Amino acid sequence: MARKKRKGEVPVEELVAPDAFETVGSSGVQWLEKNFRYVLLGAGVILGAVLAFQLVASSQTRDSATMTAQLNEAVDAFSEAVDMRTVLTSTSPDTLNASYREVQKKLAAFRSQYPGEQAAALAGLYEAELLSRLDAPEQAATLYEGYLQALGDDAPLSFMAHEGAGYAYEKQGQLDRALKHFEKLGDYAYARGYALKHQARIFEAKKERERAQDLYRELKDLDEAGPLKTFAEERLQVLE
Repeated sequence: MARKKRKGEVPVEELVAPDAFETVGSSGVQWLEKNFRYVLLGAGVILGAVLAFQLVASSQTRDSATMTAQLNEAVDAFSEAVDMRTVLTSTSPDTLNASYREVQKKLAAFRSQYPGEQAAALAGLYEAELLSRLDAPEQAATLYEGYLQALGDDAPLSFMAHEGAGYAYEKQGQLDRALKHFEKLGDYAYARGYALKHQARIFEAKKERERAQDLYRELKDLDEAGPLKTFAEERLQVLE
């Protein structure tokens, strides 16, 4: 028998970072909402490849053409592994895990081959996304931080590094560190809504109800119509 929810209780399942496999078999719309950064990262593959060319072109100590070719190959494999169609049609999480692990090892090998290169930090970002899906948040957080340290907040995919690091620290129960990254996520206008959502979730988890309410109200006003507005309205009904 399901446990009866007490008045004002915050449902735990709505506060935790999203599970990479929980929406397998669900509609594409639901999957997109829960996994938007993975879709954006897939869209950023070309951008990342262009950045890789820029990074390695200035390298005086490595064979830039070889480095670029290897990174592009690894990023192509990543793109195929996390493609929405692949995830939605996979027969089991184990099958997905196997493909993620294979690509993760390829990216790790690239980083080992080119230590200290900015291209290695870029590869680390993609690897971190896979490690997040493989339930290895400590390793993922290290790589997200490495990307930000090497390329800075102005790098094309830094907003994903901040959100990914936030999720990774949240999974480890390090809520203050998670909050720091979700606040940085708010610096990117196109990610403002998700930044507010994540910050509010963290304040709920920290039992700071009023702070969470303020952020949900801001999110509700920011998103005229859509899943973020709906989420904010539902959480406010629970908290008020």
